[in-house]
This record gives sequence, structure tokens and C-alpha cells, in this order.
Amino acid sequence: MQSTHRLFITNIKPLFRVTQAELLTMAYQHIELEALLVEVENPNFIPCPKKRAFDDHTLAILPCGHVAGYDCLRNWFSFNNSCPFCRMPLEYQLCTHASRLIRPLTRETLLSTPDTLPVGGVVPPQCFECAVVTNASVNKYLLDAMLEKFKALRSEYHVEADRRKKLEVKLQILTCKKRIDKAIEELAAYPALARTRW
Repeated sequence: MQSTHRLFITNIKPLFRVTQAELLTMAYQHIELEALLVEVENPNFIPCPKKRAFDDHTLAILPCGHVAGYDCLRNWFSFNNSCPFCRMPLEYQLCTHASRLIRPLTRETLLSTPDTLPVGGVVPPQCFECAVVTNASVNKYLLDAMLEKFKALRSEYHVEADRRKKLEVKLQILTCKKRIDKAIEELAAYPALARTRW
């Protein structure tokens, strides 16, 4: 049985700031990342085209920093909501998708892996999919309210006879339109931002 300290990574990003010799030494002495290192260090490595799904040979990391096979972790999380090594509770506060905290470490996902909890990473209240749904419904509610205000201001602008008052209403309309545009931009950008978190 392997000891826990050999399966622990605090931060994946510094692995790319060290020399190749240091990287190999660290990999062999502290963590077992042989499969991952083959992909990262060998530019000629071509993954088997049939093997696209994550399996137990795919290395995966948890927010606490422990690593194991992807399938093993998925099986563990189907019955538990804690790390199999340190027993740290790993779950979202507002949804029940704890298995989505498992991050496969592949060539494509390595650099987008969020910081682990020991180095300041945080587990958000919801998984990515639930957060997108929640964010969309909240933004729809806010946008509907802003659109109603925009329509009311526009009606007021057309009815107003006083030039000074009309100018004030026009400024309010422009401010409201800027808020609407900003909310739409944030809504469109949210999925990309949310993917960089646990």
C-alpha cells in the first residue's frame, strides 16, 4: 500500500517552471506522475485515438491536492463526499455533484487546473453546470428589471416636453443601456471564467 504523502500535489503550475532534470527528480521522489510526464515532456507522444474517455490510467487531482486514477476517484465519490486519502470533505454547498470536483490531468487540462486548497484555491458553492444555470436565471431576472426601467425611461423621454428634463432622462437611458450591455457581456463571459475553478 502506498503512503499518502507520495500522492499529494499542492500546486500543479510550478511543475512547468523548473528544469527538466528537476522535474524528473521531483516526480520520482515526491509524486507518481509518470503517465502525465510522458505526455507533457514528449512532444512526439500521440495518445491512442480509441482512448478518449477517462479511465483509471488517467491521472486525476482533487481540490485537496491528492491524486489517483480517474475511475477509482469516480467510484469513491459515488459513495463518499470526502478525499479517500485525507478524508477532507469535498462537496459543493449548493449542489450535490461532488464527483465534478475530480479534475483529470491530461495535456489539454493541465494548465487550466485550478489551485489546490493548500495554496489558496477554493471550492465554489456550486459545480460549473449548476453555476451557469443559476447565473443565467439571476442575470435574466436582472436584465428583465433593467429592460423594464429602460422602457419606462424611453416612454418618459417621449412624453416629456421640458428640454432640461428630457436631457436628464436621456442620460438615465444611456446609463441604463450601458448597464444592460455590461450585464450581457458578463453573462456571455461567465462560462469561460467558471471553467477555471473547481
